[in-house]
Amino acid sequence: MRRVFFLIVIAGVALAVASCGPTDSTQQLSSPPPGGREGNRGGGQTPPPDANASPGQAVFTAQNCGKCHALNGVGKGMDLSKVGAKHDKAWITDHVRDPKKHTPTSRMEAYPEAKLNAKDLDTLAEYLAGLK
Repeated sequence: MRRVFFLIVIAGVALAVASCGPTDSTQQLSSPPPGGREGNRGGGQTPPPDANASPGQAVFTAQNCGKCHALNGVGKGMDLSKVGAKHDKAWITDHVRDPKKHTPTSRMEAYPEAKLNAKDLDTLAEYLAGLK
C-alpha cells in the first residue's frame, strides 16, 4: 500500500513539474520568460511595455535596462528614479556609451552604436535626465 501511495505521489510531482516547464520544445530552460527578465522585485518580471509609455520608457524596456536597474523601487540594482537630479543628458549619454570612463569599477556593459543607435540613446538619455 505504501509503495502504491509513493508511486502516486511521484507521478503527481512529475506531472506538476512537467506542466510548469516550457511549452515550446525548442525553448531552453535558461531563457528568460516572455515579456520580462527574472530577478526583479515587484513581481519577478519587467512589466510589458505600456501603451502609454513615453518613447524613453519604451527604449528602457526594449534594451532590458530593468535587468540591472530599478525605477521607483521596481527592479534590481541601481535605482535610476532620480538620476536626472544628479546627471544631465550629456553625462548620461556618455556614460551609457562608456560606463568605465566615469566609473572605472562599473559593472555596466558599454552600449556602442551597434547595440544602441544614436536616436534611441538620445531618447533614453532625455528620459533618464528628466527623472528628478
